[in-house]
Amino acid sequence: MLGAASQMILTAGYYRQSTSSAEFSLMEAEKLHQKRLFWRAYILDQELSLRLGKPPLFSEELVDSLPEVVPFDKYGLINLHDGSTLNYFREQVVLAMLQSQVCRNLRSPRSSNQSCEDFLAEYFSLQDKIHRWEVGLNVPLDMTSITAEIDIGQSEGIALLQLGYHQTLIAIHSAIFLHLPLFDNSAIRHQVPAAIGRCAKSGRDLISIFNIHYQVHPLALYFVNNIPWNIDGLFLHMMQNKRRVETRNDLQLLKALLEYVQGYVPRYREDPGFISVGITHRVAMEVIDPS
Repeated sequence: MLGAASQMILTAGYYRQSTSSAEFSLMEAEKLHQKRLFWRAYILDQELSLRLGKPPLFSEELVDSLPEVVPFDKYGLINLHDGSTLNYFREQVVLAMLQSQVCRNLRSPRSSNQSCEDFLAEYFSLQDKIHRWEVGLNVPLDMTSITAEIDIGQSEGIALLQLGYHQTLIAIHSAIFLHLPLFDNSAIRHQVPAAIGRCAKSGRDLISIFNIHYQVHPLALYFVNNIPWNIDGLFLHMMQNKRRVETRNDLQLLKALLEYVQGYVPRYREDPGFISVGITHRVAMEVIDPS
């Protein structure tokens, strides 16, 4: 479905800036609607690319403009408690462009042919880029307090940014495990503990944010369906630190997530993602708390 829709969007030229007189004769609202359709497809394409491990349909070069910071119809704007605004839709597009770079430079077949030095340069560069993006928002996406300050109608945008941010962090840090030949280099091996720790933190934050803020949210099922493929690093971290108190807290997080799934997710027993969460929790419980 995405492929068919993307083909129609490209054929119609929705990704281009208007140039012809015929295009200029369109109502501004219609032209803006076309661009928004393209941006939405681009965001979804990059998200699926990270999730499925396949190249995206849209290249970053097709994004020749970004949504306006303050559009005339206020589309995508969130009013923050300090009186400022945040255009979550614009930031989604910027984040999707970062995800495109992650796929191309760290997770694509081409990236497997890089030298260790080139891979680490890209690895650290993308960490820096997403850090600067997150700091520029002035919204603490790795914390659970922000959504308490925003009404339910506007919190969907924050939820999408939180989800995309942590998914991108995990995609960056877990990329180091996709290139086993590079593990001959001690510089790569030296990054492994930090990579596992960062993946674990993002997985933990996603579950915590969901448990605290989104269990009764309009995006609850969308959010929870994106969690299972983001907790591999958390599980690995739990196995490496099974005697620590924090690990027992992580076990309780997984338990709370499973209890929600069992109560509210239709046909969860048939969903591979939630089957894997159940297995993860059961194995972790047997190792950490065998009694």
